[in-house]
Amino acid sequence: EPLFAAHGFDPLITVTLISERAMIGILHIAFDRSVPGEIDAAHRCFDALSDALKNEGYYPYHTSPQALSRYRDGDDPFWAALGRIRAALDPKGVVAPGRYIP
Repeated sequence: EPLFAAHGFDPLITVTLISERAMIGILHIAFDRSVPGEIDAAHRCFDALSDALKNEGYYPYHTSPQALSRYRDGDDPFWAALGRIRAALDPKGVVAPGRYIP
């Protein structure tokens, strides 16, 4: 909530319990594109929220292609395994080249 407020947005948060030990949180940044500065403020809010969640060990299960680079880490074993899977399934790199794998 404080990060939304710091950027001038209301916290629009949906929490869904998917089991007795897990939940999904969906955070919405609602803004008016016609208002000068709103798009930049929304991007700054998104960046702040993403950084805060990542620093606490929470990673998105879904995000925009533009935001994916925030989470890529070429040294992480996850990304190495993903690269090997990608090479096996798409050896010529035809599907979305450079988009998902660092």
